[in-house]
Amino acid sequence: MSPKHCVTGLRKGVDVLNGALAAEATGGSWIGDAPHFSSLSTDTREIKSGQWFLALKGERFDAHDHVEQAIALGSSAVVVSQAAQVACPQLVVPDTRVALGQLAAAHRAGWSGFSTAVTGSCGKTTSKRLLAAGLRRGGLGVESAKSFNNDIGVPRTLLELTQEHCWLAAEVGMSAPGEIAPLARMVSPDAAILTMVGQAHAGAFDSLDAVREEKLELLRALEPGGFAVLPEGLPADLPTGVRMVRFGSAGEVVWEAGPWNDHRRTGRIDGHRCRLRLAGRHDVGNAAAAYAVLREFGISAKDAIEAMESVVPEAMRLTPRQCGRAVVWNDAYNANPESIRAAMVAFADLVEPAKPKVLVLGEVLELGHWSEHAHQELGESIARSHAVDPFHEIFLVGDAFSLAAERLQADGFPVTHAKDAVSIQERFQSLLTQPVVVLMKGSRGTGLERLLPSAGEEPLLGSMG
Repeated sequence: MSPKHCVTGLRKGVDVLNGALAAEATGGSWIGDAPHFSSLSTDTREIKSGQWFLALKGERFDAHDHVEQAIALGSSAVVVSQAAQVACPQLVVPDTRVALGQLAAAHRAGWSGFSTAVTGSCGKTTSKRLLAAGLRRGGLGVESAKSFNNDIGVPRTLLELTQEHCWLAAEVGMSAPGEIAPLARMVSPDAAILTMVGQAHAGAFDSLDAVREEKLELLRALEPGGFAVLPEGLPADLPTGVRMVRFGSAGEVVWEAGPWNDHRRTGRIDGHRCRLRLAGRHDVGNAAAAYAVLREFGISAKDAIEAMESVVPEAMRLTPRQCGRAVVWNDAYNANPESIRAAMVAFADLVEPAKPKVLVLGEVLELGHWSEHAHQELGESIARSHAVDPFHEIFLVGDAFSLAAERLQADGFPVTHAKDAVSIQERFQSLLTQPVVVLMKGSRGTGLERLLPSAGEEPLLGSMG
């Protein structure tokens, strides 16, 4: 184990990004004298005095229109693709979005802390949060905010690194082929986690093997001696010298989920008991993956487990809320077929058998040619779950669920199919006046969260301490 993996022997990074390096990295040129680099912002709503402002341009916006505002708010320099008539140093580059990544890569290259990254079809953000909680036991670091996992979010995360930070926990995502490799090179991880491979964004790929190969690009960015964590049984061809750890019911890190007890998900990781505040059975697996990296970093098993037990679920990620007389388990942040099935498994033991249960599922988007088959399979999963513990009502939202809904209705299941969430609003609101327990899960684009009242909704997390 090299010194930088040890809590007591971390080598801190150095700030090397400056005006000359920024111009070299981006192929840009300065108008005016380049100021000292401290940090960078792409959003005038978040500007801090002395920051550089980088003007991104998209289909519906152009931040070049806000350069003067950024300067008025205290920006010491602006990065633009077209020079502005302003009295402020400007780095003029061919493409500001590309330049953002180039600046981040140059900045990361001068930092020598412990770099970790997480990817996967499900569980990226949760695993990253569990990992960051444990890494904090070793000192200050940077965790990617929210789901900052694309070619804008990853660079923004890297540019937050300073000489005071000894670790990085980055999330790396993709929606199309070829996106992960450049982000992986940018992050240059010492340790990387692949949580699982499933059908998320599968519409852009020919097969699940192609999805797997894209995800593995993160692990292939590891140098010899790097540390790769991935599920048992997942085929992986990694570079020579990369150390590989498997997590699952077998392998180097064995995990087992136990019952939901006293508002905690019980389980075992590597033989150690855990009581997570996260509700999903699958979350014990996410914690096992994070645990493997934490042990590699030098965190003790006891500290790793304790740190992960402190992590509370984020909004709309299988979180319970009191809405009228009903309890709604809101897991509508996003979805893919695998995460829907995992949520249904978790829901089955979160609710007392005698309680009337309601299932609200939104269609899974971005599945392309996989969509019809995937939604029919979800219909079969619903039928199996209903056979064990019947649902009081089932709502399936979105055109992709049409065939599955027809088949379930023909078999006598209490299914209501609707083209959008608005169409079930009235019926759903009436259910909130009853003592039912609801699971709500779907792609964010289906807007299931709009079914919930904006007021009078009380979180039920206070009792989860």
